[in-house]
Amino acid sequence: MLPFGRKLTLMGLFAILLAGGFLWGRSLRAEKALGKRSAKSLIQSLFSGNQTASLIGFGGGAGQGTISPELMYEEILEAVKAKFVDENFSDPKISNGSLNRMFASLNDPHSNYLDVKMRQIRFNALQGKFEGIGAAVQYTRTKKENVDYQNLTIVSVMPGSPAEKAGLKSGDNIADINGHWVITYAITVDVDKIIRNNTKTDAQKRDELKVLVEKYRLAYTLPKALLQITSGTGATLNLKVERGGKEVPVTITTATTLVEPVQQKMLSAKVGYLRVLQFNGKATTAFEQALKGMQGQATKGIVIDLRQNPGGVISDNIDVNGFQSAKTLLANLVGTVNTQLERKPNVREPLSIGGNVPGLKVPYVVLVDRGTSNIAEFVASALHDTHKSKIVGGRTFGDPVLQLLTFFKNGTGAELTNAHLLTSAGTQWTNGIQPDINAGDNALEQAVSVLGG
Repeated sequence: MLPFGRKLTLMGLFAILLAGGFLWGRSLRAEKALGKRSAKSLIQSLFSGNQTASLIGFGGGAGQGTISPELMYEEILEAVKAKFVDENFSDPKISNGSLNRMFASLNDPHSNYLDVKMRQIRFNALQGKFEGIGAAVQYTRTKKENVDYQNLTIVSVMPGSPAEKAGLKSGDNIADINGHWVITYAITVDVDKIIRNNTKTDAQKRDELKVLVEKYRLAYTLPKALLQITSGTGATLNLKVERGGKEVPVTITTATTLVEPVQQKMLSAKVGYLRVLQFNGKATTAFEQALKGMQGQATKGIVIDLRQNPGGVISDNIDVNGFQSAKTLLANLVGTVNTQLERKPNVREPLSIGGNVPGLKVPYVVLVDRGTSNIAEFVASALHDTHKSKIVGGRTFGDPVLQLLTFFKNGTGAELTNAHLLTSAGTQWTNGIQPDINAGDNALEQAVSVLGG
């Protein structure tokens, strides 16, 4: 049996080659509209450069074959090594490219291959060290007019970050970076529009296709765009973000943003305040200490502030295992929580948390907003369903995916959708969690009022 890492590599190139035929099929229409020579020139132009995978689309074109992906990949790889003429070729380059494409073929924005650099960026951010714009960012998927889009979306904005200072908001989609369009849909959408336009002459179509090719040649793939905004310091980025159907220009200078995951204080003599910005190993230690400090003082209750908390991952690495951190917080707050997971479609799996800790036995109010996502939503839901805690603020982001982060010995990593988080009643919050009390800037004051403080 092949090692897991090698299986990923072997299956990746197979996905690339399958997807290549998807775009080539569109060239048959182009031949009819433009003539064979023009169509061939167009497709060759589209396949030039390093953006082929993103130009094709997000999901791999899948055919049914009888040869195993491992054997197929080995045969093709040997042929490429023996016959490919370009000297700009290396095993790491083709491995990274094929693995990226293999994960793209899963058509799941939460499952991604991480090369050495992206793995380190991701690891640092999960521990509270954000480079770039200082925000939690993820791929999200939408559909408009039968076109599939995959966006680069701001989930949460870290306090004191360049993103916060520039006015970026949860839900913003990064559409352009320094004049480079961020590829959010397959090029075939634009090609088909041009070819099917019966009001244009062939010459006009050729001109439009030339402009289209140049647009895509300069465009950033989603992984490249993600790298641009989550790494480095001191760089000026001129962004265009999509917000509420409008395009908003934003200028931002990258920097390092350090996040303390937990803040704690007494809001009054009898009302405590616990803000959790991240779930990780450091947060676990911090809120355990914070709750001990409030024990006996916060007799009217505690405000649990989960605003702008992007959630986290499950991992063997305790430093970044946000799911374990979240479960520990729930156990310390309320003792036992019984909820559910979905590891297979429509198959519910019971999940029991705590049991060995009595909890503080005081009322809680949970603060949420658009930047409350993922595991943070899970905590808010669990407190609401099992402890009758009121939720105050705005509708949450809507990400019920439990993401597994795996590290490989060669310095790379992978993120995979491991399960879907559910409420105690067995439902997902794909469209976010609606608060019991809608509140804006005065959300904290309303939360204190609910507790009678």
